Amino acid sequence: MPATGLTDQMKKKAITNFVDPDFPPLYEILYDPAEYKEYPFKNAVHFKRPKEWLTGEVFVFYEGIDPHDIRSGELGDGYFLSAL
Repeated sequence: MPATGLTDQMKKKAITNFVDPDFPPLYEILYDPAEYKEYPFKNAVHFKRPKEWLTGEVFVFYEGIDPHDIRSGELGDGYFLSAL
């Protein structure tokens, strides 16, 4: 579904927070229910929106853009971050 169609549906249903239909905040997304009877890490993972744990102003780049702002981490996400 195109993003505009999803946005329209959310407005009609008075939904203000987006939930990705392909990756909803459910424990079953993070583990294989066939392998475990119940989620094995209930105390380790909590689904939160950024506004629930960030305070103050948030900056993507602070005091300008520098080539050293993007560093590939353990996930190897340097190309993804560069695209942002």
